[in-house]
Amino acid sequence: VGLVTAAEKEAILAKLCDPQQTLWFNAKNQFLPISFDCVGRSSKYAMSRFFAGAPTEDQEEDAKMFTTGYVEARNGWFQKAAQIEAKYEREHGTKLRIMLFSGATLIAQYLQILAIDGFLSFGSLISVWAYMWLMLESVFLASCGMFEIVFSLPVGMCLWVIIGQQKIFWYQMLVIYMILGIGADDVFILYDAWLQSAHVEGVKESMSHRFVWAYRRSAMAMLVTTLTTCGSFAIGATSPLPLVQSFCIFAAVVVLV
Repeated sequence: VGLVTAAEKEAILAKLCDPQQTLWFNAKNQFLPISFDCVGRSSKYAMSRFFAGAPTEDQEEDAKMFTTGYVEARNGWFQKAAQIEAKYEREHGTKLRIMLFSGATLIAQYLQILAIDGFLSFGSLISVWAYMWLMLESVFLASCGMFEIVFSLPVGMCLWVIIGQQKIFWYQMLVIYMILGIGADDVFILYDAWLQSAHVEGVKESMSHRFVWAYRRSAMAMLVTTLTTCGSFAIGATSPLPLVQSFCIFAAVVVLV
């Protein structure tokens, strides 16, 4: 078996790009990128396939050893391939992006992406907390504000499951990022009203009077932001798509909480 010649490759490409040859034409997207131009014989992306085979039923132990030694190991084949990818991407800047996918590495790649996303999610919580600390000039107030924001999610989940008798799906947890913005905004509004109360005659003499005045002053602004957000999700709940509908209803419940 020798290498494929240019003439043989051109003959195969001609079959793949010929709509009259249905079987070949339908298989084009399986072997060539979607961006492949049959006229110019060029593509924005390149795709290569390597078939390494798979273990038989009596070689399950070999498959486990392959996963442990070559995929999950720190110096295994998958990690070395990732290092080579990173090296060539650094050398070519933003013009080259290499992506490696295989059935053997799918779980490892999924866990890697999940770990990165989890780190970014935790980082967003820390960032909001740090910004609240900076603006409120109090670790205690910033921590109380974050508790109020984050605790709205489990309360909304309880209402959704116990009262609504609905299941919770992973995509509904994305509502926490929206709640971070709304909750932090409400905290800043109340804090600003509290600062203003220090200059109001008849109120500034008493801490309790200041808090009542600040809460009454900021309540309408916080209520408007909550109702407008709930209204937008209520409109989204009319979507015929079940996933969009459930997400919007769940988000509205969490916002109200």
